[in-house]
Amino acid sequence: MGDFLNRPHFQYVDLLEYKGRVGDPIVIKARDDLGLADVDVELVTQLGDPIESGKAVEEGVRSGKWIYTATVPVALGSSFFIEVNGVDHAGTKIKISENPVVGEDE
Repeated sequence: MGDFLNRPHFQYVDLLEYKGRVGDPIVIKARDDLGLADVDVELVTQLGDPIESGKAVEEGVRSGKWIYTATVPVALGSSFFIEVNGVDHAGTKIKISENPVVGEDE
């Protein structure tokens, strides 16, 4: 019942290690009573064209730390949008968006 009453949320998207290379991690931190069931990540260009998308994987059961591993190279200095969508075990959906530049520290 508590999972229905307490809304999940994303705390942050960590792009410090993402430099636009294949294999670079994008780390997402989420909070929820029972943990999220699923996290999807999508990267798109400034014009809205898809760069890549896929599932993030949780690092440890109910840790709230989700990692998406890049599969497509993106040039340093490129500005893009990242959208992260999650859903908890009760079906509550959450979303966070960022507009970073590849290779720049936040």
